[in-house]
Amino acid sequence: MPPAHPRTPTRLVTLHRLPDVRPDALLDAVDLEFADIMGADLRIPTALEVPALWVDGCLAPDEPVEWCADASLTTGLPVAHYERRSGGLLVLAVDDVVYAVGFGTHGRHLLADEHKDPRFGLQFAVRAVDPYNIHDLVRRFPAARGRSDFTHVPAGLPVFSFGLEPAEIVRRLGGGLDQADLTFRRQTGRTARVEGSSGLRLRLALSPADLIADIRAIAETCARRPPHVLLEFVDQVQPVSDRRTRERLDAALEKMLSRDSSSESLLALAAPTTVLTHLAHTQSYLVRIPGARATAHDHLQLETITAPLQKQPAGNRVQALKKSRIQVCASGDGKDPIAGSAAIKWLEATCSIDSRRFHLLDGHWYEISQTYLDGIRGHIVRILSAPPSLDLPGWAANWTEGEYNKKVPGLRDGYVCLDRKGVRNPLNKRNWIEICDLLGPNDELIHVKKAEGSSPLSHLFYQALVSAQVLAHSTQALAQFAELVARQDRGRTIPDDFQPKKIVLAILLKGGEALTADTLFPFSQITLAHTAIALQEQYHVDLEVIAIPARQP
Repeated sequence: MPPAHPRTPTRLVTLHRLPDVRPDALLDAVDLEFADIMGADLRIPTALEVPALWVDGCLAPDEPVEWCADASLTTGLPVAHYERRSGGLLVLAVDDVVYAVGFGTHGRHLLADEHKDPRFGLQFAVRAVDPYNIHDLVRRFPAARGRSDFTHVPAGLPVFSFGLEPAEIVRRLGGGLDQADLTFRRQTGRTARVEGSSGLRLRLALSPADLIADIRAIAETCARRPPHVLLEFVDQVQPVSDRRTRERLDAALEKMLSRDSSSESLLALAAPTTVLTHLAHTQSYLVRIPGARATAHDHLQLETITAPLQKQPAGNRVQALKKSRIQVCASGDGKDPIAGSAAIKWLEATCSIDSRRFHLLDGHWYEISQTYLDGIRGHIVRILSAPPSLDLPGWAANWTEGEYNKKVPGLRDGYVCLDRKGVRNPLNKRNWIEICDLLGPNDELIHVKKAEGSSPLSHLFYQALVSAQVLAHSTQALAQFAELVARQDRGRTIPDDFQPKKIVLAILLKGGEALTADTLFPFSQITLAHTAIALQEQYHVDLEVIAIPARQP
């Protein structure tokens, strides 16, 4: 019997793609200032058999670490300890594309921040992560004053369980690998986990040949495989690539940075995605801005960044912002950096050019792809133009939603009103979930909404997903729903194994306005299309949208 082939060791690392670094100029990828601080050595590794550069070094402080003096003050005891913090950076070119991998606690600091591809990790994640096995998610809310949301679910959940709005911008996505020919999965047969943002965090092979094979498999996935249908909206919020548009947006940002600008309210402070997980350990922020003394702050405010920029000549503030740097530090004196990035990545801004809307996030301007919006619009047109399968009665001007739901069974045969009647939330027994407002003649789950406009409809779309999810995954909720239907004294029952075949969104817009692709806001269109896809993909449930007519007096 032949001997078993030895396993290639793997390591959990973060891989970055550096699109503007040439294979013959790998040193451009290195933050030379930090390399000098570390006393780093530069060497050429030949074992990889591709163009490569290795940089490593060590920080060796000549005084006790910062916390020792504080501990001595509190305890009255002499406390003195020293730390040596090291790191290494591998820069290599694979098929004429340059990548970088950091090793050790400080390896990532050796990589110049401005060269990282801001969407590389996400580009891979939306193509390779199982959308029904999402473990963590970082999302940003445009024009929400820097609000970010970080959700971690160790066991994994379907992407739609996170209540995602496509209007939100996903900055990091982590989960179980769906498909990818990587060393770790091939050798173990286990589901590998990945996290994708600007970098891609996953287990990569350590042997030179297998590492390069893994990088090629990742590149092939990014280039050849389309995004999962439930994750494609993540991939459609793209950095602005047109140089002239970027210049116009930077000019608008320059105006916002002016102290006398009335548009300063469009700016907000927001922690970069790469720093979010380090904030709990942060004691200070070291701010370096050209023309100003480097200072450590125990907390950040917007003016911490914008005030020193006022010393810059008009027209030079954005460039100074890009050259500035903010580091989060584990000590209160700004001497023990944990992570850091360019100062522009700590600002969020919103800007319009003509009818287009742009958002500055993590140092890059973003816009939702018009091609994607056009495709969504076609999907919405098909949904909204389908002839209604139900003859719902008109809605009188003075009726509330509750009054309309109560009147429908008296105006049409076969309907049961279940408005404000629910089942226990299987995840929180103290809460109730309303499965539907009306049960239709053919057991359709009907959700009814009176809306002043299309902007509040996203919540209604999410309700449709929740009702299908609860009935599919909770036998207790299904039994409670069956009992609820039987109690309504209309002779209706549903089978013990009931699963809805159709969910209907019945909507009255203000003044009986027609519900069309033109009357739905673009973000509402995205959410509706995403809901329809998720219902069909996961639960084999059709989604229908019906406009309720206004009742004539």
